[in-house]
Amino acid sequence: AIDPGFRSTECRNERPAVSVGGVSVMEIISLCSRPPMYFYEIHEGDEDVGTAVLLGHEERVAPEEFFRLVKRARELVKASFEEASLSEAIANELQRASGFVHVTDDLLVASVNVDESDALTYLVASDEGVRTVYVEADETRGDRSN
Repeated sequence: AIDPGFRSTECRNERPAVSVGGVSVMEIISLCSRPPMYFYEIHEGDEDVGTAVLLGHEERVAPEEFFRLVKRARELVKASFEEASLSEAIANELQRASGFVHVTDDLLVASVNVDESDALTYLVASDEGVRTVYVEADETRGDRSN
């Protein structure tokens, strides 16, 4: 017997007619058979920090085709965009017109800053627009009892 809370993501070429833990096996199979996501980047200049944007697409778009799409979107938005940067405006246009997903901060679930020092390695998690920074406190630093 299968535990009702158990969920398996193992994919098989069977025609299931059962549900496991409230999730239909057909849903699990459709998740397993989803194509991979391909990622693309647009950025402005090498010196500008934070101007790179990330896009995703379920289909692999040839680099030359992506370049053509970016140039076309750029021509459409460059004279009158409301976003903070041209890169963001182009990404939003590609999302609207070409099926890309503009990976914005509201889609970001977690970010980890890494460094050779433990003090500068930390997690930033996002939930419903609120960002929480998780750092480890150094318990060996001085007496803090006041």
